[in-house]
Amino acid sequence: MLQKGKPIKPLVEEAFPAGFENIHEVVGCTRNKATRVLDGDGRFFLTAEEVRSWAKVLSVEPYELLFEYGCGYERLNSNEINQFVNAAGKSLQIDLVEHAA
Repeated sequence: MLQKGKPIKPLVEEAFPAGFENIHEVVGCTRNKATRVLDGDGRFFLTAEEVRSWAKVLSVEPYELLFEYGCGYERLNSNEINQFVNAAGKSLQIDLVEHAA
């Protein structure tokens, strides 16, 4: 079962140790959207394309952002979730068991 996961800000801080004040330019979103993703619940409402953009910038799989950090939790449909799972070479049934505990 999907969970809202942990905050994404520590992952961003790790990827950008010198500071991430201009991450919105790197990700390709507005400064307001980036702030909501980093400090609020904005990460839950990311589209599939936005999850991919953040994943690319942070050098992680979109699958990880979805299942570990809850990115897209409120917006992604089952087809988009399956695409992330399949691209990561995972099985959704196994992963649901892993995250249910």
